Amino acid sequence: MVEIREIGRVVPTDKNGELTENVSSFDLIESTWKEAVEELTHAYQEHFGPRLHSLYLRGSVARGEAVEGISDLDTLGILKDENDEMDRLWQKKSKSFFESRYPFAKIDCSLMPLEELLTSPRKTGVRILLKTQGVLLAGQDILTEIPAYKPDVATLAQLSANLKEEVDTAPKRLPLLNESERESYIRFLMKQILRGAFLLVMPREKVFTRDLSQCYSLFSKYYPEQEPSAKKPFCGHWSRPQDTKRWLNS
Repeated sequence: MVEIREIGRVVPTDKNGELTENVSSFDLIESTWKEAVEELTHAYQEHFGPRLHSLYLRGSVARGEAVEGISDLDTLGILKDENDEMDRLWQKKSKSFFESRYPFAKIDCSLMPLEELLTSPRKTGVRILLKTQGVLLAGQDILTEIPAYKPDVATLAQLSANLKEEVDTAPKRLPLLNESERESYIRFLMKQILRGAFLLVMPREKVFTRDLSQCYSLFSKYYPEQEPSAKKPFCGHWSRPQDTKRWLNS
């Protein structure tokens, strides 16, 4: 049986009911992770040069709450132009190199054009995460250009818009992936489903989170009869890769 550890946190609302507090800071990054963060920052700058508008660190590492072997070193490079095939190759090579160099960390080297980040309705979740948990590592700070969001029904609709599409396309996409890509994609789906479950209760809780244990606990609080189902993707995410296959087929 997989133990579900209570890690992570929720972002509270201010007096206006908005998610404005940024719970992250460069000073909060633990020394174990700081070398990896600084080396990865240099790798972004070396590859992208003047194309790199901004580079952010997000999530538990930026909050000083990272757990070795579990937490992602989650970076987002915001580009002045579109990323191309060479950039995608750099992402894959960088992930492999840094995960080998820092085996306690899972590396996420995400890329996004600036215009898409600031204007696309599909990127609402990215904007909220940056606004509340983003730490600028390089380039220009864009957080003042991101509006404050409320954890209400309107935000729920925006955040959940992509989930059904992602799940529906999974059976077609999986056969096109190699073994390593498939395992990574299944784990991504599990996280998305668990976060989608939290979105159902977000307007009632009036908080925001992407941390998996918090999503699981808050959803189960309102839907205890669904707790066993909510536990499946959670346990699959933390257990062996072969267990993720069994969950996807269940």
